[in-house]
Amino acid sequence: PNNRWTAYESPDATDWLEIDFGAPRAFRRVELALYDDRGGVQPPERFHVEVWRGGAWEAVAGERHQPERPLGNVVNEARFDPVTASRVRVVFTHAGQSRSGVSEIMVWDD
Repeated sequence: PNNRWTAYESPDATDWLEIDFGAPRAFRRVELALYDDRGGVQPPERFHVEVWRGGAWEAVAGERHQPERPLGNVVNEARFDPVTASRVRVVFTHAGQSRSGVSEIMVWDD
């Protein structure tokens, strides 16, 4: 894809991607189209969702994933208890020496 975010060449075992809505928004689901070039960018070992509250990041409650283990080139879904926040981020724990990538991220309140 022409538009994507990757952590390619990051020296860190974890990296994150943040969305700033500019104002508080209610949501309860994040969908990620994880990018997989079958080389240096592959699906992460795992990921989790955090929201910005009170000047700090905190994990969402009740997070569950479909599929359970992240897969590349398909939509991966994280559902969780409803939250209202002005910022959300996804924290990726990379799989081995590869790094994570996203070609699309969607945030929903349904």
